[in-house]
Amino acid sequence: MGKLKTSLENAGKLVKNMDKSIAGQVRKLAAFTKDTDAWVRSGSAGIDELYLYLSEKLKRKGVTFKSVENDTIKDHLDSNVANYLKGIEFTVRSAADFSASFDTLAGDESVDRDLAALDTMLDDIADQIRKKRKKLLQSKKYKAKIAVYDKTLQELKDQVAASKRSLKQMRKDKPPSPAKVRQLISITEANTLRDLAVALTRKNEGLYKVYNSLVLNLNQTANEMRQHSEFAGHIKVLNDMIDQAEEMDQA
Repeated sequence: MGKLKTSLENAGKLVKNMDKSIAGQVRKLAAFTKDTDAWVRSGSAGIDELYLYLSEKLKRKGVTFKSVENDTIKDHLDSNVANYLKGIEFTVRSAADFSASFDTLAGDESVDRDLAALDTMLDDIADQIRKKRKKLLQSKKYKAKIAVYDKTLQELKDQVAASKRSLKQMRKDKPPSPAKVRQLISITEANTLRDLAVALTRKNEGLYKVYNSLVLNLNQTANEMRQHSEFAGHIKVLNDMIDQAEEMDQA
Protein backbone atom coordinates (compact mmCIF):
# COMPACT_ATOMS: atom_id res chain seq x y z
CA MET A 1 0.00 0.00 0.00
CA GLY A 2 1.34 3.40 -1.02
CA LYS A 3 1.95 6.33 1.30
CA LEU A 4 -0.87 8.43 -0.16
CA LYS A 5 -3.47 5.72 0.36
CA THR A 6 -2.32 5.14 3.93
CA SER A 7 -2.48 8.87 4.64
CA LEU A 8 -5.96 9.16 3.13
CA GLU A 9 -7.29 6.16 5.03
CA ASN A 10 -5.98 7.57 8.30
CA ALA A 11 -7.50 10.96 7.51
CA GLY A 12 -10.81 9.33 6.58
CA LYS A 13 -10.96 7.49 9.89
CA LEU A 14 -10.16 10.66 11.79
CA VAL A 15 -12.79 12.71 9.95
CA LYS A 16 -15.42 10.10 10.80
CA ASN A 17 -14.27 10.17 14.42
CA MET A 18 -14.37 13.98 14.42
CA ASP A 19 -18.03 13.83 13.50
CA LYS A 20 -18.69 11.84 16.70
CA SER A 21 -16.31 13.74 18.98
CA ILE A 22 -17.64 17.17 17.95
CA ALA A 23 -21.21 15.95 18.39
CA GLY A 24 -20.22 14.76 21.87
CA GLN A 25 -18.69 18.15 22.67
CA VAL A 26 -21.86 19.91 21.51
CA ARG A 27 -23.97 17.69 23.79
CA LYS A 28 -21.71 18.50 26.74
CA LEU A 29 -22.00 22.23 26.06
CA ALA A 30 -25.78 22.04 25.79
CA ALA A 31 -26.09 20.08 29.05
CA PHE A 32 -23.65 22.39 30.77
CA THR A 33 -25.63 25.57 30.12
CA LYS A 34 -29.03 24.07 30.92
CA ASP A 35 -30.77 25.73 33.88
CA THR A 36 -27.84 28.08 34.58
CA ASP A 37 -29.99 31.12 33.97
CA ALA A 38 -32.53 29.92 36.53
CA TRP A 39 -30.15 29.45 39.47
CA VAL A 40 -28.23 32.66 38.78
CA ARG A 41 -31.43 34.70 38.72
CA SER A 42 -32.66 32.88 41.80
CA GLY A 43 -29.62 33.87 43.83
CA SER A 44 -29.68 37.51 42.80
CA ALA A 45 -33.43 37.84 43.27
CA GLY A 46 -33.25 35.97 46.59
CA ILE A 47 -31.35 38.77 48.30
CA ASP A 48 -33.77 41.40 46.99
CA GLU A 49 -36.77 39.38 48.07
CA LEU A 50 -35.35 38.54 51.49
CA TYR A 51 -34.56 42.19 52.17
CA LEU A 52 -38.03 43.31 51.06
CA TYR A 53 -39.73 40.57 53.05
CA LEU A 54 -37.88 41.41 56.28
CA SER A 55 -38.41 45.14 55.74
CA GLU A 56 -42.16 44.62 55.40
CA LYS A 57 -42.23 42.24 58.34
CA LEU A 58 -40.50 44.82 60.55
CA LYS A 59 -42.70 47.61 59.21
CA ARG A 60 -45.81 45.72 60.30
CA LYS A 61 -44.32 45.59 63.78
CA GLY A 62 -43.64 49.32 63.71
CA VAL A 63 -39.86 48.76 63.64
CA THR A 64 -37.42 50.28 61.17
CA PHE A 65 -34.80 48.13 59.49
CA LYS A 66 -32.06 50.53 60.58
CA SER A 67 -32.98 50.30 64.27
CA VAL A 68 -32.42 46.53 64.37
CA GLU A 69 -29.66 46.22 61.77
CA ASN A 70 -27.38 44.52 64.30
CA ASP A 71 -29.88 41.71 64.83
CA THR A 72 -29.04 38.44 63.15
CA ILE A 73 -31.34 37.07 60.51
CA LYS A 74 -31.90 34.16 62.86
CA ASP A 75 -33.56 36.62 65.27
CA HIS A 76 -36.28 37.11 62.64
CA LEU A 77 -36.31 33.60 61.21
CA ASP A 78 -39.54 32.08 59.93
CA SER A 79 -40.38 29.57 57.20
CA ASN A 80 -40.31 32.21 54.45
CA VAL A 81 -36.92 33.55 55.53
CA ALA A 82 -35.61 29.98 55.69
CA ASN A 83 -36.76 29.36 52.11
CA TYR A 84 -35.05 32.53 50.86
CA LEU A 85 -31.82 31.45 52.58
CA LYS A 86 -32.06 28.00 50.99
CA GLY A 87 -32.48 29.57 47.56
CA ILE A 88 -29.44 31.80 48.04
CA GLU A 89 -27.32 28.89 49.27
CA PHE A 90 -28.50 26.81 46.31
CA THR A 91 -27.09 29.46 43.98
CA VAL A 92 -23.77 29.49 45.84
CA ARG A 93 -23.49 25.69 45.59
CA SER A 94 -24.58 25.75 41.94
CA ALA A 95 -21.89 28.33 41.20
CA ALA A 96 -19.28 26.00 42.70
CA ASP A 97 -20.57 23.11 40.57
CA PHE A 98 -20.57 25.37 37.50
CA SER A 99 -16.92 26.33 38.05
CA ALA A 100 -15.84 22.73 38.55
CA SER A 101 -17.75 21.59 35.46
CA PHE A 102 -16.35 24.46 33.40
CA ASP A 103 -12.79 23.56 34.43
CA THR A 104 -13.41 19.96 33.38
CA LEU A 105 -14.96 20.97 30.07
CA ALA A 106 -12.29 23.56 29.24
CA GLY A 107 -9.53 21.16 30.31
CA ASP A 108 -10.72 18.36 28.01
CA GLU A 109 -8.41 18.65 25.00
CA SER A 110 -9.39 15.43 23.23
CA VAL A 111 -11.15 17.30 20.41
CA ASP A 112 -8.19 19.70 20.18
CA ARG A 113 -5.83 16.77 19.70
CA ASP A 114 -8.03 15.27 16.97
CA LEU A 115 -8.20 18.64 15.21
CA ALA A 116 -4.43 19.08 15.38
CA ALA A 117 -3.84 15.55 14.08
CA LEU A 118 -6.29 16.02 11.21
CA ASP A 119 -4.74 19.37 10.33
CA THR A 120 -1.30 17.74 10.06
CA MET A 121 -2.68 14.88 7.96
CA LEU A 122 -4.42 17.26 5.56
CA ASP A 123 -1.20 19.22 5.07
CA ASP A 124 0.68 16.00 4.37
CA ILE A 125 -1.92 14.78 1.84
CA ALA A 126 -2.01 18.16 0.09
CA ASP A 127 1.79 18.11 -0.11
CA GLN A 128 1.82 14.61 -1.61
CA ILE A 129 -0.73 15.61 -4.23
CA ARG A 130 1.13 18.86 -4.97
CA LYS A 131 4.25 16.88 -5.83
CA LYS A 132 2.27 14.76 -8.29
CA ARG A 133 0.07 17.58 -9.59
CA LYS A 134 1.91 18.19 -12.86
CA LYS A 135 1.60 14.56 -14.01
CA LEU A 136 -1.95 14.17 -12.67
CA LEU A 137 -3.15 17.24 -14.55
CA GLN A 138 -1.92 15.69 -17.78
CA SER A 139 -4.47 12.92 -17.28
CA LYS A 140 -8.04 13.50 -18.46
CA LYS A 141 -9.21 11.28 -15.63
CA TYR A 142 -7.63 13.35 -12.88
CA LYS A 143 -7.81 16.84 -14.35
CA ALA A 144 -11.35 17.37 -13.02
CA LYS A 145 -10.85 15.21 -9.92
CA ILE A 146 -7.86 17.21 -8.67
CA ALA A 147 -9.97 20.37 -8.48
CA VAL A 148 -12.54 18.50 -6.36
CA TYR A 149 -9.83 17.00 -4.18
CA ASP A 150 -8.20 20.40 -3.64
CA LYS A 151 -11.55 21.96 -2.75
CA THR A 152 -12.38 19.18 -0.29
CA LEU A 153 -9.01 19.31 1.47
CA GLN A 154 -9.24 23.11 1.78
CA GLU A 155 -12.81 22.94 3.14
CA LEU A 156 -11.69 20.43 5.75
CA LYS A 157 -8.78 22.71 6.66
CA ASP A 158 -11.19 25.62 7.02
CA GLN A 159 -13.52 23.61 9.24
CA VAL A 160 -10.63 22.49 11.43
CA ALA A 161 -9.48 26.10 11.78
CA ALA A 162 -13.01 27.25 12.62
CA SER A 163 -13.40 24.57 15.29
CA LYS A 164 -10.06 25.55 16.81
CA ARG A 165 -11.22 29.17 16.98
CA SER A 166 -14.49 28.14 18.62
CA LEU A 167 -12.70 26.11 21.29
CA LYS A 168 -10.30 28.97 21.95
CA GLN A 169 -13.23 31.36 22.33
CA MET A 170 -14.94 28.95 24.72
CA ARG A 171 -11.93 29.04 27.04
CA LYS A 172 -11.39 32.81 26.84
CA ASP A 173 -13.53 33.71 29.87
CA LYS A 174 -13.87 31.82 33.13
CA PRO A 175 -16.70 31.90 35.65
CA PRO A 176 -16.21 33.68 38.97
CA SER A 177 -14.65 31.48 41.61
CA PRO A 178 -17.01 29.89 44.15
CA ALA A 179 -15.32 32.03 46.80
CA LYS A 180 -16.12 35.20 44.84
CA VAL A 181 -19.76 34.19 44.41
CA ARG A 182 -20.03 33.39 48.11
CA GLN A 183 -18.47 36.75 48.95
CA LEU A 184 -21.00 38.57 46.78
CA ILE A 185 -24.29 36.88 47.58
CA SER A 186 -23.95 34.36 50.40
CA ILE A 187 -26.24 35.18 53.32
CA THR A 188 -26.99 32.84 56.24
CA GLU A 189 -29.06 33.11 59.39
CA ALA A 190 -25.86 34.04 61.25
CA ASN A 191 -25.48 37.25 59.24
CA THR A 192 -26.88 40.51 60.56
CA LEU A 193 -29.56 42.57 58.87
CA ARG A 194 -26.84 45.08 58.11
CA ASP A 195 -24.92 42.33 56.25
CA LEU A 196 -28.04 41.75 54.19
CA ALA A 197 -28.33 45.46 53.37
CA VAL A 198 -24.67 45.51 52.29
CA ALA A 199 -25.17 42.38 50.16
CA LEU A 200 -28.07 44.16 48.50
CA THR A 201 -25.72 46.84 47.21
CA ARG A 202 -22.85 44.58 46.12
CA LYS A 203 -24.60 41.53 44.65
CA ASN A 204 -25.04 43.17 41.26
CA GLU A 205 -21.34 43.65 40.60
CA GLY A 206 -21.88 42.17 37.16
CA LEU A 207 -22.44 38.66 38.54
CA TYR A 208 -25.51 37.85 36.47
CA LYS A 209 -24.00 39.62 33.47
CA VAL A 210 -20.86 37.49 33.74
CA TYR A 211 -22.77 34.20 33.86
CA ASN A 212 -25.13 35.30 31.11
CA SER A 213 -22.15 36.18 28.91
CA LEU A 214 -20.53 32.81 29.63
CA VAL A 215 -23.70 30.90 28.75
CA LEU A 216 -24.15 32.88 25.52
CA ASN A 217 -20.51 32.19 24.64
CA LEU A 218 -20.86 28.46 25.31
CA ASN A 219 -24.10 28.26 23.30
CA GLN A 220 -22.40 30.10 20.43
CA THR A 221 -19.50 27.65 20.59
CA ALA A 222 -21.94 24.73 20.44
CA ASN A 223 -23.75 26.21 17.42
CA GLU A 224 -20.52 26.95 15.58
CA MET A 225 -19.08 23.50 16.22
CA ARG A 226 -22.34 21.93 15.08
CA GLN A 227 -21.99 23.83 11.79
CA HIS A 228 -18.36 22.75 11.46
CA SER A 229 -19.13 19.05 11.85
CA GLU A 230 -20.86 18.48 8.50
CA PHE A 231 -18.47 15.96 6.99
CA ALA A 232 -20.69 13.65 4.90
CA GLY A 233 -19.72 15.20 1.56
CA HIS A 234 -16.05 15.34 2.48
CA ILE A 235 -16.02 11.68 3.55
CA LYS A 236 -17.50 10.74 0.17
CA VAL A 237 -14.70 12.55 -1.67
CA LEU A 238 -12.05 11.09 0.66
CA ASN A 239 -13.37 7.60 -0.12
CA ASP A 240 -13.02 8.33 -3.84
CA MET A 241 -9.48 9.58 -3.22
CA ILE A 242 -8.69 6.35 -1.36
CA ASP A 243 -9.99 4.32 -4.31
CA GLN A 244 -7.74 6.29 -6.68
CA ALA A 245 -4.76 6.55 -4.36
CA GLU A 246 -2.75 3.58 -5.61
CA GLU A 247 -2.98 4.83 -9.18
CA MET A 248 -2.15 8.41 -8.15
CA ASP A 249 0.81 7.17 -6.15
CA GLN A 250 2.31 5.85 -9.40
CA ALA A 251 2.14 9.29 -11.01
